[in-house]
Amino acid sequence: EELVPVTLHVYDIGSGGGGSALNRLLKPLGLGAFHCGVEVHHWEWSYSDISDVRPSTTGVFSGLPRSCAGHSYMQSIPMGTSSIPEDDLHGLVEMMERDWTVGEYDLLRHNCCHFCNELCLRLGVGGIPPWVMSLAGAGDALVSGQENLSDLTCCRMVVEGCCRQGGNLNDEYVEAIPVLTRSVLKVPA
Repeated sequence: EELVPVTLHVYDIGSGGGGSALNRLLKPLGLGAFHCGVEVHHWEWSYSDISDVRPSTTGVFSGLPRSCAGHSYMQSIPMGTSSIPEDDLHGLVEMMERDWTVGEYDLLRHNCCHFCNELCLRLGVGGIPPWVMSLAGAGDALVSGQENLSDLTCCRMVVEGCCRQGGNLNDEYVEAIPVLTRSVLKVPA
């Protein structure tokens, strides 16, 4: 039974430096806005609400580790080892795809960090560090019950070299990072 390393790769949202700057400001508050992926068997797996596809289409994708275009690689966190053979990993991911469709994506409750957490749990290496999901958790607590926020995106992407769905590489990239206004958060001016 061969053990394979499981590694969480964490990225600052976006690639223009804004995500890194935002995370430097949020770090003292114990918060951050991150994209992440899980590397197993030399592929990195993640989840997105890839644009321009049917809502029932999978949002799960794989790509080269530490290379998700559209985001700035920040760090890798060894999660442990798993005895899952590569064929079984593909079966696991295929099974998970039913619950991780484009239409199910939610910035605060069902995003790439939540997917990575579930994948790590299913691989038997435990959950991802809480700080990776801290901003989504804080946002969820602030806007709980705000239905109009359910379609916001943090890492909408379809990028050559990053995202590989069904063996096809795509060459478009779209990213939208919403700004939560005072009125949406019901915070007095």
